[in-house]
Amino acid sequence: MTITVSTDGSALGNPNGPMGWGWADHELATGGKPGHHHDSDCDAGGATNGTNQIGELCAVLEALRAHPGSEPLVIETDSQYAINCSTTWVHGWKKNGWKNSQKKPVKNADLIRAIDAEISKRPGPVKFVWVKGHAGNAGNEKVDELARTYAAIAVRRSVKDIFLWRVGSRCWLPNIRKVPMFPMMPKCCLTAKSLRTNTIWGAGKASPLKDRWPMI
Repeated sequence: MTITVSTDGSALGNPNGPMGWGWADHELATGGKPGHHHDSDCDAGGATNGTNQIGELCAVLEALRAHPGSEPLVIETDSQYAINCSTTWVHGWKKNGWKNSQKKPVKNADLIRAIDAEISKRPGPVKFVWVKGHAGNAGNEKVDELARTYAAIAVRRSVKDIFLWRVGSRCWLPNIRKVPMFPMMPKCCLTAKSLRTNTIWGAGKASPLKDRWPMI
């Protein structure tokens, strides 16, 4: 059975503003079903400092990690950038030592490498489908709201260092104040350098990010 998910990213004050990302299954109540290594039918998170492109890539990466099985996976996104990074440009960048056509380092290379690794090791095929944003597509509208909501939360959280968070259960957001905040962290968004220098926030206190953040 094919699994279809929508992904999206958002940034306020792009670039280098509060950023959010989100993915959502098209089928509801999928948590725990075959091919779904997650508790709910969607997930979202964000950071105080990021870009729209980082948000788009984070959403794709987290969607792949939540669906690692042999079932065919279709990822719908309104980001041509995320699609090209994941399916086309990545091959040339790998051959060129992760340098672009101007011989400069590829932006967001850590995230793109992580996406490529997830696709490569996944037993089932992955297909990307572009959808027009803000055009009434139910899945796209849902993840757009998730991403924008978490970017907005970052504005309200006045901390000096980057922090990231994710929602652990209910992801549909009719009211931002109803969203539970958990100290569980998404596995994306930061480089190895950031892992050594930043702080995560959860359960009312800060702790070293490197202790709880997987390398990408």
